[in-house]
This record gives sequence, structure tokens and C-alpha cells, in this order.
Amino acid sequence: MLSEAHTRFPELSFVEAAAEQLPFETDTFDLVTIAMAFNAFAQGAFLQEAHRVLKHPGWLVVYQSEFLGDMAEHLAFKAWLGTGFAPKFPQALSPAEPLWVDVKHATGFEVGVLERFTTSVHWTPEQPMTYLTTLGRTVAVIEGGEHAS
Repeated sequence: MLSEAHTRFPELSFVEAAAEQLPFETDTFDLVTIAMAFNAFAQGAFLQEAHRVLKHPGWLVVYQSEFLGDMAEHLAFKAWLGTGFAPKFPQALSPAEPLWVDVKHATGFEVGVLERFTTSVHWTPEQPMTYLTTLGRTVAVIEGGEHAS
């Protein structure tokens, strides 16, 4: 992604860093955003870092969506996801709690707008498998040889 970003926006600078240890000075930014990765790291540590690097007042925008296995056309899929897939790829499903859990109060943030939403997508049984096996967490387990047989 960084290579693509540099190609598309050569006038901008990009930094690769751990979300829990941001390499920026305190009170640097007016806005911090995170999209589709909030479940991939230690949420509390990230929130503390985001609070630290934000100017006060500042804004933190978090967008997160998760596939929970609900398929109206294939009701057995969610059960298989929990009993068939997850035991073989335990890191594939996010262990992190969603943002609306009380972690926000420990870091000094006030919730401005919080929305839950549902997206309806019609998948064949093969399509969610393609999705699950391209997740970074799943790929890491497969490449590391950590999955159960």
C-alpha cells in the first residue's frame, strides 16, 4: 500500500509505524483516521497514542466493518465459521472488541457520533471463503505454518 501511495501521491510523505507507538510529537495533528484496521492491534494503546498526537481539541475518526458470518442464504455458514474455520485459523477472526466498548473513556475521548450499520451482500458459499483467505491475519497464519491441520 505504501508503494501505491507513493506512486499516486508523490508530493505527500507516508510513514510506516506501529499504531501503538506513533513516531510523531505530542499535539501534532488536528485529525487522526483509521479505516478497516481498528481490530488489528491493541486498541487501548492506539487510542492513547492517538490522543497524545492530536491537538486539543482534535478529531479521531474510526471506520470499521466486520464480516460476522451471517449469510441469509446459507444459515449453516456462521456455525461452520466458528467451528470449522476459526479453530484452524484462530487469528483470522478479530479478538478485538468494537469501539463502543468502554475503552474510549480510559483514553480521554468523547464520543461524537457512533453508528452501527448492516450491509447486505449476496454471496455464494465460495465468495466468503475467498474473502477470509485474503485477510492479512489469515495469510499470516498460513505463511507462518501456524494453522492446525
